[in-house]
Amino acid sequence: MRDFLYGFGCGVGLSVLVAAATFWHRLTDHSATIAHAASAISAENKTSVPVTHILSYPDAAKKKLHLPKAIYTDPVEHVTAASTVMPSFANTTVTAVTNAQTGDTEIYTHRDALPWLAFRRTYRISAYYGMKTGHSGAVWRTEGTMGFMQVKALRFKAIGSADSDGSWYAGLGVGVRW
Repeated sequence: MRDFLYGFGCGVGLSVLVAAATFWHRLTDHSATIAHAASAISAENKTSVPVTHILSYPDAAKKKLHLPKAIYTDPVEHVTAASTVMPSFANTTVTAVTNAQTGDTEIYTHRDALPWLAFRRTYRISAYYGMKTGHSGAVWRTEGTMGFMQVKALRFKAIGSADSDGSWYAGLGVGVRW
């Protein structure tokens, strides 16, 4: 009976976590934000380039790209290029280059080098259901990790897990991401 109640509690806890994550995701603003200049050019001064015309997408593209309302309602703001960047564990620099003769804009992406040392927190909560050695039936496992330091591709983390049979694990570790 104890195992059943513990497993039931893990299932209810997982359901609450999924509901909370879904609710938080809906409350979070996912509209586009102004990006900061890449560190490679942040100290450079801008110069004026005469342009006769610029090729742009229709105004409907501004709303499809989830730009702020002030942008997609302004008739003098135009979308000249947009790109989707694949998720990565390294920062990616996105550069838009406009040809002053043709008015066409192209986007270039570059995966930045991993830092030698970085302190940034990352979190993950997971739940699993499966078989465990030394146990006659299936068990629920909930697991949480917190990353706290990075040295190039090495990620240092704290981890904790609890199983529905009452066993648990807590520790520190290092992993490689690529």
